[in-house]
Amino acid sequence: MTIPPQFTALIQTLITEQGKEVLLNPANNRAFILDYTGSEFARERRLLLRVIEAGAAKAIDAADDLEICKKQQARYLCEEFFMAEEIAADVVDMLALVLRGDKKNSVLNDNLIPKNIPKKITYTPNAGTLAGVQTQAENFYKKGILLYLKGNYERSIKDFTEAIRLDPNFAKAYNKRGEVYNDKGECDQAIADCTEAIRLDPNNKMAKKNLKAAKTLRKAKIMIRNRFGNYGNNR
Repeated sequence: MTIPPQFTALIQTLITEQGKEVLLNPANNRAFILDYTGSEFARERRLLLRVIEAGAAKAIDAADDLEICKKQQARYLCEEFFMAEEIAADVVDMLALVLRGDKKNSVLNDNLIPKNIPKKITYTPNAGTLAGVQTQAENFYKKGILLYLKGNYERSIKDFTEAIRLDPNFAKAYNKRGEVYNDKGECDQAIADCTEAIRLDPNNKMAKKNLKAAKTLRKAKIMIRNRFGNYGNNR
């Protein structure tokens, strides 16, 4: 279990007191989520907001076949957000519990794992050619993804940064580093990286989604700071 039961209890209290609309329309209700969860569960809160912004809460709330929907959402989080399998399943289960009262756990299986992520990274020597440098950059990018999947944010950022150093036009590396920064709550860095990714690749849909999420987070943090003086006050 990657989601602490105390965090789930806080979200259940939030829905009981404020209604499930808080999770279905987070853009207008981030302040409530930040207020109820406080600073103790910053990591879990960022994860929850990321999943909600991906549309999982609305899909689960409206699903006719909840079990199928849960598996579809978990698979989507793995494939599109490179989220670790156990984490994706746990957060989907939590949403199903608080929104629908469903207490069943998702069935973890290999179908949830992104097929294009290698189990092992092999580095190739830098031959001094453009192709060689780009290959090295791609290797660091892939290694960064593996570290991100394991929750090692600092080391993944270092590898994405190295990929960018080797290939300054590596839009995917900028976007992924921005996503990690956003998960850490460092929205200004996330905005800068996602903006650069979009400049390099105007058709990068994930970078646009991550940029929107980072701007929303920054707005919410300002709102909380203005309301309470300190970001993430506990209730």
